[in-house]
Amino acid sequence: MAYITVSGAHYKVNQVNGQRLVGPPDMLRDLQPPENCEVFLSNIPPHVTECEILPVVSRFGTVLQLRLMMKINGENRGFCYVMYTREDLARNAIRNLNNSILWGNKLRVSLSRNTKELILGAIHPSVPDSVILQTIFTSIQPTDVQTFIKFNTKYAILEFPNHREAALAKRAFSVQIKQFGKDVFLKWYK
Repeated sequence: MAYITVSGAHYKVNQVNGQRLVGPPDMLRDLQPPENCEVFLSNIPPHVTECEILPVVSRFGTVLQLRLMMKINGENRGFCYVMYTREDLARNAIRNLNNSILWGNKLRVSLSRNTKELILGAIHPSVPDSVILQTIFTSIQPTDVQTFIKFNTKYAILEFPNHREAALAKRAFSVQIKQFGKDVFLKWYK
């Protein structure tokens, strides 16, 4: 198992579902941060690793977790999420890192959208709700599903307990939606 040490904190590194997960450090393993503690960092060059990112983002406060999205070839996908222990630390990182030049690129840094809902849309109105629900619950487990018709098209709003569960469901369910038609989409809601 690999570790990164920054400012005396030891962060475990794992590769899970196309993400390189760094942290949390042992001393903070049980900490549940409040809302608005996660930042979204984009425009990261593909060759940059978590070993280079973590020291930079740690300058603005204690990092609970870093999630670097990875390609199958081992390069990063150009973005990551950084969870700080407090909202003021996240806002400080945004203020100091947004539009800064690092690794030759101008970084974009913003508060992460904590979206917990997906919308499944462009379903033909003749498809029964029972078929939609059966297909959804065969593959994924949202906490709530609401269907409605607008402009002669059926939609379903899928709610999840947190953003991570919604993101995993979006990835897992994207293939199954085509059975409802070629124009059907699944995307973040709001």
